[in-house]
Amino acid sequence: MLKQKKEQMIDELTNSLSRCTIAVATDYRGLTAKEMVQ
Repeated sequence: MLKQKKEQMIDELTNSLSRCTIAVATDYRGLTAKEMVQ
């Protein structure tokens, strides 16, 4: 991915998150598809 594209994505994410009152991050590694939908 080009550096310019990465910078644009970071700017968009920063803009979106700056307007949020809460953010939830999750990690799905090690889970099966069935476990993710429960």
